[in-house]
Amino acid sequence: MNPFAWFDQRQVGGFRLWDFGRRSLGREYGWVFLWHAVMRHPVQFARGLRQYRRLIKSGLAGREVYAHGEGLKWGRGAETIVGVGFCLKPIDPPCPSGRANHDCQYFEQRLHRAGGRMAAGCARCKIRQHGLEALSQGCHFYIMTSALDIWRDLFLPALQDRRFRRGVFALCRYSFDPFLLPLLMANMEYALIPFASGDCRDYETWLQADVGIKDTQTVMADHHLAMFQQRLGPPGGGSPPPFGFRKIGNVFAPAPSD
Repeated sequence: MNPFAWFDQRQVGGFRLWDFGRRSLGREYGWVFLWHAVMRHPVQFARGLRQYRRLIKSGLAGREVYAHGEGLKWGRGAETIVGVGFCLKPIDPPCPSGRANHDCQYFEQRLHRAGGRMAAGCARCKIRQHGLEALSQGCHFYIMTSALDIWRDLFLPALQDRRFRRGVFALCRYSFDPFLLPLLMANMEYALIPFASGDCRDYETWLQADVGIKDTQTVMADHHLAMFQQRLGPPGGGSPPPFGFRKIGNVFAPAPSD
């Protein structure tokens, strides 16, 4: 075992990012994080790191879900962002928008309003389901891809102008700790809910997915899926959602429906 992985296992210094941090220094994301987080926002970084270490020492790493917020159904409104990994996209039949990207034909063509015919891949797509849940509550919706894009699209706006104050995210368990530190820096309320299968469980598979190489579809366990939905509340009784999406950059932003 390399010493950094050993440090993570022992939670040396109340820290479980030794190996991930060391490996990330050789990639663009690592340097961007160092510059934008550590150098340009040292106060927020110090605060986030202090909170992160306190949570790790309290036994957070042993929990199935990382969550902090006011009650079960706080995740509503435009200050909330719902994020799901692109790996939830269907493989067979395939997503008509492609896989390793931030796109969704169903929402971009406003098929939820027009009643247009869906592609076969959309019918049982979990991303479509979670997007409708976000839409029904007027939340932002984000299909997550690379760590660098997530930093630019989510964490940096949350850190610089408090665009997002709450977030509900479905992602691989391996990503929880790297994801948590920027959330704490941005002082966001959060729920991190894991995939049960098809997910990345080490740095090598995470790195492949980070560049868009992901041949398996992820799945959430039923009880985690219910927890995810509880954070938002279900779409209302088959009626069209009160909001539509317009895409700003890589993020679907809520806008009143026509």
